[in-house]
Amino acid sequence: MPLKTSREKSAFSDYTMGLIRNRSFWFIVAFFILCSLLHYIELTGITGTPPSFHYGLTRHAVDRILFLVPIIYASFAFRLKGGLITSFAALAIMLPRAILVSPVPRDALLETGGILTIGILASWGISTRAQERDKTKLALAKLQSAHEILQHYVQAARKNEKRQAILNTISTLLSESLELDKILDKATHMVSELLEVEVSLIFSLDEESQKLRLVAYEGVSDKFARAVDKIKIGEGIYGEVAKTCQPMVADNTAYDPRLASPEVSEMRIQIQLIVPMVLRGQIKGILCVAMRRPRQFSVEDIELLTAIGAQIATAMENARLYEKERLVAQRLAFSERNYRQLFENASDAIWVNDLEGNITAANEAAAKLVGYSIKELKKMNVRNFLSEESLNLTGQIRQKLLEKEPLEQPYEQHMMRKDGTEVILLLSTNLVTEDGKPTGFQHIARDITEKKRAEETLTKIIDGSPIPTFAINKQHKVTHWNTALKSLSGIKKDEVVQTDKQWVAFYAEKRPVMADLIVDGASADEIEVYYGDKAKKSYLIDGAYEAEDFFPALGENGRWLHFTASPIKDDKGEIIGAIETLRDVTEQRRMQDSLRYYLSQITKVQEEERKRIARDLHDDTSQALYALSRQVDNFTRDNVELAPNQATFLKELCQQLNNTLEGIRRFTQELRPPMLDDLGLLAALRWEVSDLEKRTEIEAELTVSGSERRYSAEVELIIFRIVQEALRNVEKHAQASRVEVMIEFAEGKTKVSICDNGKGFDLKGSLADLPRAGKLGLAGMEERVRLLNGSMRIESEPGKGTRVTIEAPI
Repeated sequence: MPLKTSREKSAFSDYTMGLIRNRSFWFIVAFFILCSLLHYIELTGITGTPPSFHYGLTRHAVDRILFLVPIIYASFAFRLKGGLITSFAALAIMLPRAILVSPVPRDALLETGGILTIGILASWGISTRAQERDKTKLALAKLQSAHEILQHYVQAARKNEKRQAILNTISTLLSESLELDKILDKATHMVSELLEVEVSLIFSLDEESQKLRLVAYEGVSDKFARAVDKIKIGEGIYGEVAKTCQPMVADNTAYDPRLASPEVSEMRIQIQLIVPMVLRGQIKGILCVAMRRPRQFSVEDIELLTAIGAQIATAMENARLYEKERLVAQRLAFSERNYRQLFENASDAIWVNDLEGNITAANEAAAKLVGYSIKELKKMNVRNFLSEESLNLTGQIRQKLLEKEPLEQPYEQHMMRKDGTEVILLLSTNLVTEDGKPTGFQHIARDITEKKRAEETLTKIIDGSPIPTFAINKQHKVTHWNTALKSLSGIKKDEVVQTDKQWVAFYAEKRPVMADLIVDGASADEIEVYYGDKAKKSYLIDGAYEAEDFFPALGENGRWLHFTASPIKDDKGEIIGAIETLRDVTEQRRMQDSLRYYLSQITKVQEEERKRIARDLHDDTSQALYALSRQVDNFTRDNVELAPNQATFLKELCQQLNNTLEGIRRFTQELRPPMLDDLGLLAALRWEVSDLEKRTEIEAELTVSGSERRYSAEVELIIFRIVQEALRNVEKHAQASRVEVMIEFAEGKTKVSICDNGKGFDLKGSLADLPRAGKLGLAGMEERVRLLNGSMRIESEPGKGTRVTIEAPI
């Protein structure tokens, strides 16, 4: 209760203060005071009052009417309550005069009552009208508010309708088209319009590189696009959204190096909304919208953009699958076209027949093979072309294919042509199935009639040849093995034909023979792997190789064989096999070994004789000539009285003796240089090279590589003679200005090369042909190399000099 009283006092106080501050209140008070003075002016003692403008009324009647002014004003200012208070206040002022002062009390009371009644009615009317007006204003205000709310809802509805329309358009666009490049640009534009943003970006995730590739954008420059393209997962705000799969609103990109670059900064982007594009729980990319002015993105915006991102991800995945299926379809169509072209244009005969043997498809080669047209073939049965024996073979092949038994293909089959002639085919047959059920057979055939006849002819030639011979096909299977080879190897024809065991006649373990290498088209380097320097190209047959080797498994003590392998080619020049012939050269090799032994002995005798002659020339002839030269010289000095012509003759004689002595000394050095025995090979070669440079205008150089070592006297002598002969050839025939001798001491072998820049020569044939070509010096060098069990290679072309290389296992 005390609390309520306090509130009432406070309210009354507030009302009173408000009333005091109201100007209308003081206007009414002032007007009341004025009217009161006019109403009681004679009681104040004021004389000379102005005349009343009563218009036929008493002055006090007019004064009472003036009280209606504050009453009506109060009704307007303070409504009914103010009007009633003012009316009764006027009554309180007018009533004393009407009762006590007025000479006509009844009229005065009547006027006073009339004024009160009029005042009350006026107050009620004004108040009622004001209330109606207030109600009207309130109603209008509510109507305006309702109108504004309705407009807001209408705008929201229109906005939602527009968003829904754009969203439906995006959804329709993304779902109807599978050509992604054409729709993503439209999608970015619609996203910008839907969310009322200035920038839209669509990134696709490259799963292989794990980078975000910018595939569509709007509202940014190409420089901006290049700057933000190919962002790694986890890099910057875009990579972070792709990594976390959580939406992000970014208003500060200073920490992102890519977005802080000049190309990006010039776009003046202030805020971005970035959402992941997720499909079936996997990130497919990100969708970003941005503004260049401040903006708040709502939860609704995030959800809407996320939904659009999911649709775009679905469209991208559908487009990827569509592209994959399209490529598969293209490949299938391409394969079908290729198969059709291969089928129609194949050089091999191809036909298809059903399970009853009726031909359903055939190509031109098949029609040409049997002599019918394709149209005629499609009305025929395969039985029309087969003999009884061929039908039995066909039945066996059919049974094996239907029961999925192993079948060796291709196989040979005989068919009858339209003209009645027989053709031999190499045939491959495959089962044709549909939905797992057999529907027919496909055949691919090649006419091998001529080949078979050639093989028969070759068989007759090989079998009738006295030279050991065998042949293999492209599959390295032995096709021919003649009687002479059976006699040489002890292996029967039946043991190796149609097998790849041709090696058993020559080697203890399986390895390629020369014919195998020829069939495989091996290069010279590949052949050298198996035969070293024993093999060489044949000078008679193109593509053939020949070699000579010792085979310890042949005979009791082994045999030396010279063998030649040549390719067998078809009409197109392709290798389809190889033939290898063998010749027993054991006796020749033994004779060569004997000859080499005798040559070695002869060489030793020659060197001994050279040594004896050199020693005799040095000890006897050189000493005698030297003594004679001294005597002539002494005689000339002792007989000063000799005639001038006699003195000149003696001086010339002395000079001739000295020249002869120098020639004998050089001849002695060439016969047997003493330093070879005393200082070794390298010292002797250095002297030889130096002497050549002194005697001629040829620039000569000796180069040594590897660890130097000494050999036996015989070996060093042979190497020295080889180099000496090579230098003599350079001096006499090469017309060279430079020659270089190189000696390489390698592990287990020694290599010597003599190279000049002379005129060279046309090297034809083998080293064995050198004596017949008149090149006896080179032939002698080759014989000396054989004494070392080494090899010699000569490389020369006209105008390009000559290189002689000797390699020996010492």
